[in-house]
Amino acid sequence: MPDSEPILTWLLTGLLLLPFAGFVGLFGLRNRSLSGPVAIALTTMGLVASIWLALTLPPTLFTLQTTWVALPTASLSVGFRLDRLALLMLVLVHFVELLIQLYSLAYLHHEPRLARYFAYLQLFVGAMLGIVTANNLITLYGFWELVGLASYLLIGFWADRPQAVQAARKAFLFNRIGDAGFLMGIFLTYYTLGTTDFSAFTSAAPTVVGLCLFMGCVGKSAQFPLLSWLPDAMEGPTPVSALLHAATMVAAGIFLLARIHPLLSPNALLVITLIGTITTGWGGYSALFQTDIKKVLAFSTVSQLGLMVAAMGMGNVAGALFHLLTHAFVKAGLFLGAGNVIHATDTQDLRQMGGLRNRLPITFWAYCLCAASLAGVPLLSGFLSKETILAGAFGWAATQGAGAGVIPTLLLLSSLLTALYMARQVRLIFFGNYRNSAGAVAHLREPSWLMRGPVVVLAGLSVWFWFSANPLTEHSSWFFGLFPPTADYVVSWLAPVSIGLVLLGGWVGFKFAEGWL
Repeated sequence: MPDSEPILTWLLTGLLLLPFAGFVGLFGLRNRSLSGPVAIALTTMGLVASIWLALTLPPTLFTLQTTWVALPTASLSVGFRLDRLALLMLVLVHFVELLIQLYSLAYLHHEPRLARYFAYLQLFVGAMLGIVTANNLITLYGFWELVGLASYLLIGFWADRPQAVQAARKAFLFNRIGDAGFLMGIFLTYYTLGTTDFSAFTSAAPTVVGLCLFMGCVGKSAQFPLLSWLPDAMEGPTPVSALLHAATMVAAGIFLLARIHPLLSPNALLVITLIGTITTGWGGYSALFQTDIKKVLAFSTVSQLGLMVAAMGMGNVAGALFHLLTHAFVKAGLFLGAGNVIHATDTQDLRQMGGLRNRLPITFWAYCLCAASLAGVPLLSGFLSKETILAGAFGWAATQGAGAGVIPTLLLLSSLLTALYMARQVRLIFFGNYRNSAGAVAHLREPSWLMRGPVVVLAGLSVWFWFSANPLTEHSSWFFGLFPPTADYVVSWLAPVSIGLVLLGGWVGFKFAEGWL
């Protein structure tokens, strides 16, 4: 046994147990003022360990596995693995969780059940760590259900609000529908292959197996037709919204597709492509007409997840994962920025906002940067990852039959929708006149740096140079050195057309924003 193997075993075990120990300890903690610092210390330890693993672990698969059930004719195992994808997600989940916990210290400082809130966050992050390090579908499913429980507790955290309780129930029930199909897919996978280990997934399974497994993604990642629970989940605390929409729960479905992709037959991939395309358009169109600041962002997440799912269906696994990474930073920044606005104005209604750019200048610039990245403005990370998916989509269409070009065309038009609803939202929040007659704009001010700081950090991570040396192409990105694309498509006309649509959508959304109220 290599000398490093015992160290990795202990380190991985500690990483997985640390948040659960935090959950147990914090849940019964009576001193609420200590809960935040304890949770932040635990998450910081996990982040440091994850970064160390990512920088030092050789590019070989490390597994930790033991038999769970042994029968005369079969055996089931519980296993964990560390590979490049797991390490990327470990760092991402810990980093976003840390920023959200820091933000929560100030945002929820008056909350009487603060210790329980941070305990739920620890349970959530522990479940996510189990998902991203799972070595087989059975292990992943156990943590998959646990993250569903944690999200139910967090969405319904304010149990005295009927809307929050209803939203938590809806999220739980909608995910049960998807998870029922997912569980059937796990049974069929074991029946077909005799194992559920990811390392055994080397060739396509029958279409029904792939589609049943995909049902898990439909539920968790809010894909058509199970997409309405995610906007309703905005009834929970705003930091929880940021957590759900960034790199955690809703991204779990994209992670699942990356793990099972070799099992997906051509017919299953086509269905996945169609579902993702429908979801992208549905979410983007719905975002145009929302008046709740958080619901605009929620429908935006639905749309962006649909874009990632469509990319997975077209075989562009690396492109979908790249967009997952950039979207995580951008969407967390937008939700936390929205939290700053809500904290200042005491409303989530866009119709009661306006003229805040001079009162909340730091939030304004950070929010605009994240919004521009999400829309696909050049020199920002969202442009790079979105162009990766669109170029792959047009390349995929060229290899398909007649009519396949409709799919990438619809995905390209989704860039127009994104620019429309984000420009509209920025205009309604930060420009024009303050429309809340109950208060004066002069009394509004920025929150503390505990709330501004995470938003600034996330906005800074939306700039291109964190991901690629060339601001106009993703081909020089370090990401694709770690996750090589299956095909390197270049569509010469795509960038100018995409930029033109973004500028058009931004102009229309900004110009006519108040006409939609």
